[in-house]
Amino acid sequence: AEKLPTAAGRVMQRELDYLGKAIDSGPTPRIALLGGSKAADSVTIANNFLEKGVSEVLTGGVVANIFLIASGVDIGKPSTEFIIQHISEYEEVIDSARKLIDNHGERIVLPTDVAINENGLRRGISIEELPTEHAVYDIGLDTLVSYVEKIEKAGTIICNGPMGLFENPEFAAGTRETFNAMANSKGITVVGGGETTMAFNQMGLSSKIEHLSTGGGSCISFMSGETMPALEAMRRSKIRYESK
Repeated sequence: AEKLPTAAGRVMQRELDYLGKAIDSGPTPRIALLGGSKAADSVTIANNFLEKGVSEVLTGGVVANIFLIASGVDIGKPSTEFIIQHISEYEEVIDSARKLIDNHGERIVLPTDVAINENGLRRGISIEELPTEHAVYDIGLDTLVSYVEKIEKAGTIICNGPMGLFENPEFAAGTRETFNAMANSKGITVVGGGETTMAFNQMGLSSKIEHLSTGGGSCISFMSGETMPALEAMRRSKIRYESK
């Protein structure tokens, strides 16, 4: 970019167009579904989305557990220990999630019930029944119905992360049904993140989505609102060579 004119290719341009419009100016209401196990990234993404005017952030997976803990809910030893083991800056992430709840309140939508793994079988319990000695593996059925209704009414849907441990058929319902709702939605659906893309492909829903990101970590950085060196280099190149 310093030596020669530099521009985005068609794949990158498509990524930027869809992600940028979905976050900043897509049809309203704009909602986001954030789930999966990469909760630290998702807390940062949630902050950027809410600052950009996304109406609601619906949470599932480990992301939901993080926000439940931040809101004062004891989710139980197995799920809490899993988070502590897999997030290096646990206290900082919980503190960031707590600040988002304080600042944005009901725009961060938490599960009202969850599915736990009880000896390999699915059992639904309400949030009021927590803590539990069993690991939380999926959103509950009441939460699922509520999320599907919100998806059906949305003008723009941005999804990053499954709602539960979809690889296990016992706990795939939350992910399967929310993803089906997105595929059948009249709104614009944009999907980012490797885990999410894999789930859409496995479920045979990729062709029904407006945009399935192939950007991986770069997509996460963009959704987080981070400065991206490649884009900055292209901006500098444009300014430099237009002035000649």
